[in-house]
Amino acid sequence: MNLVNILVRLAHIHTHEPEHDPIAMCDAASRVKERDWSGAKIFSANAKSYALLVTKHIYKEDNILSQVEKEELVKRFELLEKQDMGEGVHKKYIRPIEELEHKVI
Repeated sequence: MNLVNILVRLAHIHTHEPEHDPIAMCDAASRVKERDWSGAKIFSANAKSYALLVTKHIYKEDNILSQVEKEELVKRFELLEKQDMGEGVHKKYIRPIEELEHKVI
């Protein structure tokens, strides 16, 4: 995903999901990283909001989208992956994420 796509996505989230502000979340995370704890509450609220957003999204994918819509999403993902990252590149990230998941959970 290129920078323009990322910025468009952030603007979309900010417009349509006002309770989740990814820019404020990044700013808050930067403050916490520098041991400025004033960002902790902002980060926490946005993280909870983002978790809810993702939960709703997964529910929609699992229960509302038709099989045809799911197949179309997969085709679009594969095309974007091929154009922006290279075919199959995302697979190299799956193992480290799974290992991190096992450590955290």
